Amino acid sequence: MIIRTRRKSESLIQRFFGRAAKQQFSPQLLSEEQFRHELAKEVFRSDRRVTRRQFGLIRMIFRSSLDSGVTEFDPLFHSEIRKRLRISDTVGWYESNLGFLLPETEKDGTLACANDLTEIALRHGLQVDTEVSIYPDDDELISLADEIRTHGGQSPIPLSHADWSKPSNLDSVENRANDYISGEPESRVRMTKHAFVISHATPRWKRVIDIVGAGGGLLILSPLFLAAAVGIKLTSKGPVFFRQVREGKNGELFGILKFRTMVTDAEAKQVQLRALSEQDGPAFKLSDDPRITWIGKYLRKSCIDELPQLVNVLTGEMSLVGPRPLPVHESLECTAWQRARLTVLPGLTCTWQAYADRDTKFVDWMRMDLEYIENRGFWSDLKLIIDTAFVAILHKGSA
Repeated sequence: MIIRTRRKSESLIQRFFGRAAKQQFSPQLLSEEQFRHELAKEVFRSDRRVTRRQFGLIRMIFRSSLDSGVTEFDPLFHSEIRKRLRISDTVGWYESNLGFLLPETEKDGTLACANDLTEIALRHGLQVDTEVSIYPDDDELISLADEIRTHGGQSPIPLSHADWSKPSNLDSVENRANDYISGEPESRVRMTKHAFVISHATPRWKRVIDIVGAGGGLLILSPLFLAAAVGIKLTSKGPVFFRQVREGKNGELFGILKFRTMVTDAEAKQVQLRALSEQDGPAFKLSDDPRITWIGKYLRKSCIDELPQLVNVLTGEMSLVGPRPLPVHESLECTAWQRARLTVLPGLTCTWQAYADRDTKFVDWMRMDLEYIENRGFWSDLKLIIDTAFVAILHKGSA
């Protein structure tokens, strides 16, 4: 089903206030290949549900040849687009025009959004027509769904490093992760599934807090580190520390440090336990995880297991506060809008860590991270650090 929206004329007042709008966080503009990949994944997610959930696709078609060749837009245009769209919406090039993917959006909502986007384009002197497609009603999207099914449920769009996102290739992931950890810095692999349009610089005040907090924390907590190390060695076989490759700012890989709380072959056993995960989305969470050691349960409840990451903070790979870094194979399964969390340094704690619980859905966790990025500040960071300390003292951490 294709519906053409009517182009509306703008008033002088609308033009004035449109030009006076403040610049805000801009959406990522994906390439044609990346946008089609996100579209394919959304079709697959819709088909996977018992009751199909509709989603909308908007294509903004430039009327003039000059506009159709544009590759960059006025930052103010980006700002107005961002204010109209939700965090979960995706923007990119689609069939040589701008495409907008609106997950879990029905016909009326998609049409309303299309009209608003058309008005925004007009305010910026762009002459456009807007086409709206609704899945599963549109023939073009149904054809794409059929193409996905012929590929065994996988997206037909080839992406580099796609094997990292498949649990069945966990051994390959582990081998490449070990190569990364043991390799020289200049030989370490840069993993990026989507280009990052915006990379937020780390404010000076934030880096000062990180250095002072991490340095002081390592000094003050050294007796606790020693006690944890002794406890791990006396109660289970294996090393004291666990190092896992995770995806950091701009998709850079780094080795996160933790006190070992599981058996030594825990990552290999995760494939067998994947179906029991209590966390929706790509992240893996299991309350009664059989891989956790006796001392490991206490270390997790008290958040002591995360304290070695103060070293990651001191070296600049992490910050005290920021989105929690995910293992590489989980991070690569995130959608484009969720991966916008990688535009800042990952953190030792975050909004989800301090306030959420196990019932929090993965998509809400991701929204918390993006809201933090847009509103982060000195006092909000300080409050999150204090609240996380109370979580640790009251033993409310994950088990």
